[in-house]
Amino acid sequence: MRGRGGPPMGGRGGMMRPNFRPGPPFRAFIPHIPFDLVQCENVFPRAKPAPEEKACTEALLKRNTDLTPTAQEQASVLALVSKIQTILDNLVVTPGAFEAAQIEEVRQVGSFKKGTMMTGHNVADIVVLLKTLPTKEAVSALGSKVQ
Repeated sequence: MRGRGGPPMGGRGGMMRPNFRPGPPFRAFIPHIPFDLVQCENVFPRAKPAPEEKACTEALLKRNTDLTPTAQEQASVLALVSKIQTILDNLVVTPGAFEAAQIEEVRQVGSFKKGTMMTGHNVADIVVLLKTLPTKEAVSALGSKVQ
């Protein structure tokens, strides 16, 4: 029986349970690990031996040697970077007569710092953060101070 346009009642004066949902009970999700032959390699031995990869390894090592600069080139870049880093650090600590710009921080960035420098591109990047506005005159004064 319906009363005044509301939802249908379950019998005379009875009410439906609000959270009741018909269907299977709630089941927790249990993840299953997929079968992985690499994890079970000791249980399932190979049918044929592993392929020989000596030629591929040698080719990769040769290419790596071709792409990386020699130890002498890396040492010369390191010497130059440490010299410039020392000069800029001294300007940060004691600016002295250098009043063209105020240096806040000096950082090494790029491929040299990460150790991924390539042959033919022996470049080291240094970032100089200034407290003042980097005008053309300030940057040229900083460049002449470093030289």
